[in-house]
This record gives sequence, C-alpha cells and structure tokens, in this order.
Amino acid sequence: MKRIHIWLGMLAMLAPAFAQAGIVITGTRVIYPGEQREITVQLTNNGDVPALTQAWIDQSPNIENAAKARSPFLLTPPVTRVNPGKGQSLRIRLIEQSLPQDRESLFWLNVLELPPKPAEGTATNKLQMAFASRLKLFYRPKGLGSLESGIQNLQWKVQGDELVCTNRGAFHITFVDIRLGGQEVTLDKGSAMVAPQDTLRLPLKQRVPGSADTSIDFKVINDFGADATHTARLSP
Repeated sequence: MKRIHIWLGMLAMLAPAFAQAGIVITGTRVIYPGEQREITVQLTNNGDVPALTQAWIDQSPNIENAAKARSPFLLTPPVTRVNPGKGQSLRIRLIEQSLPQDRESLFWLNVLELPPKPAEGTATNKLQMAFASRLKLFYRPKGLGSLESGIQNLQWKVQGDELVCTNRGAFHITFVDIRLGGQEVTLDKGSAMVAPQDTLRLPLKQRVPGSADTSIDFKVINDFGADATHTARLSP
C-alpha cells in the first residue's frame, strides 16, 4: 500500500503543524475471488475526529479523481463519514463480465481521507492535508489455483547484463528482494512486479555467468501481504 500526502492549502503565516491520517485500511492488498458475488474492505477511524472518505477503483496506477475512474466494479458507499473509533465496510461487486478468465487482472483501490473543516473562531494559519491510500486489487478468476503454484511458473535467465524473469503463469508476482548467485539485484522503488504472461528485465550490477547451477533467491509478497522466500535456478 502506498500513502500519498496531497497539499491542500497554506496561508501566509506557517505554524508548525503535524498531520496524521486517522483512517486505517485492513490489509495491504485486496483479492477478489471470481467465485464470490462481492467482497468487503474494512476502514477504521483511529483518529480523534470524524473523517470524511471518498473511495474509488481505477485501472491506472496513478492517483486520479473519482470522476475519471473506470473499472468493472461497483463500490459502495463511494463517500462516507467515519466517526472516531468506528469502522465502515466498503462493498465491492463485479458488475461487468468482461475480464479474462485465464489470468488475474490488476486494479487499484483508492481511499481519500479529507481533512476536517476547522471550527469557526479557531486559528487558520496551519497546513491542511488530505491523505490518499492506494491498494492493489487483484481480480482472481475461479480455477486458477494458488499463488504458490503460480510462482513455480517463473522462468529465470541471464541475458547480457540483465536478469530476465518470464512469468508463464496466471498471477501477478511482486518481488521485494532478489539475489542472483548472492548478488543483490536492484529493484526500482524497492519492489518490482511481473504480470501474467509478461517479462520483467532487471539490470545487474555486474555480469553473472548464466549457468544452470546459479541459484536465485527471491522474496515475494503473498496474499496476506507478508514476505515469502523462494529459491530457483537459471534456465538453460
């Protein structure tokens, strides 16, 4: 999950101000099993004041406003108020049967927490911020099996000064650590993902012989958001 601070406004005089999001989303990713009619995502307000939230699903990896969002899902409620110490369930239902059934599809669940309106008569010379959280949402058709089995469909090769990972399976695989023959492979922004039936190319700091005896140790994010360690060998 990625959290982005969006600056809303600042008056001429700036006083030290510290802001913290009150809304917490259960989990770090969302899995929508194809055999289920709908799923729910739980929001909890751990703050001291009521929070107004807006939620939407989009195919774009970039934060955009809800008016531009496009997805085959219905999310309710799109706008809700969550009181301190209380929770709210977001219901997500697939309403268009147009997604591939032989592989996962990736979407993004966005939750925007709007700052409370300052009470009348209070000082206004402080920063106000909105907090946007973004989670990956995977639609997983029925009959694909487990993510664990999908990891076995990864094929690894060294081509020149690159490590090439080909995903012949049906799952999106997110890596948080890869080591080739003991050499750490640099991942952009600390992680990298390879989509189903796609290829991921990663630069190597130094060339490694493309021998089938060379081991690859890697960590992936499982369905629970935890790291899972695996070992593989280079393909000839």
